[in-house]
Amino acid sequence: MHRGLTPPDVDNLPPLPERFSWQLPHVKQHRRPTPEARQIVLDGAGPAVASVQPSIGKASTIVGIHRWLESGRHYREFTSHEVALRYVAAWAWRYADLIAEEVEDHRRVNAGR
Repeated sequence: MHRGLTPPDVDNLPPLPERFSWQLPHVKQHRRPTPEARQIVLDGAGPAVASVQPSIGKASTIVGIHRWLESGRHYREFTSHEVALRYVAAWAWRYADLIAEEVEDHRRVNAGR
């Protein structure tokens, strides 16, 4: 994991499958990350696979951030930040093997660049 990107509330966040972890977004990924923003990464490094970003009176989620095509990403809004965090954690549990395979493919392609 990138140094200093472990969320201070990591012990209060929903549990994730093995190899997955919560991380704070960094400036290169988000122009203006908010203190409440959280993302999920595989093996402690990018690309992020999902994120939760607070909005006014709601929380926005993106799952599939690691996918090349925008059409492979899914956006949802929730009335609660906690519900949004549980949603992306459940997504990670349900598709952990597929996500890991996609991220590893992404890393292999980018390693050759």
